[in-house]
Amino acid sequence: MAPTGLVAARALAVYLGLMLFAQPLGGWRVAAIAPAVYVLAVIVIGRGEDIYQPAVWAWIAADAGDGPSWLFTVAVLCAGLAAYVLIPARITSRANDE
Repeated sequence: MAPTGLVAARALAVYLGLMLFAQPLGGWRVAAIAPAVYVLAVIVIGRGEDIYQPAVWAWIAADAGDGPSWLFTVAVLCAGLAAYVLIPARITSRANDE
């Protein structure tokens, strides 16, 4: 039995980090595309050398106890937070302009 709670928490942190990283570049409406493209890529081409081991870049598909996958997750989340805080948003919504 796999600890699905840990896998789901890791995936949520990765998706949040990707979304926060994409938000300054395209706004909130487009920011959801980055995690969607990533999860689709993991599903379609994320297999590694065999069926039980994901590719290195598809760490969200790894087991819950995989240490490097958690390090990558924290790095993506921190990079997303830093991008959201440090990069000014290029696209503003119309509600903010009025």
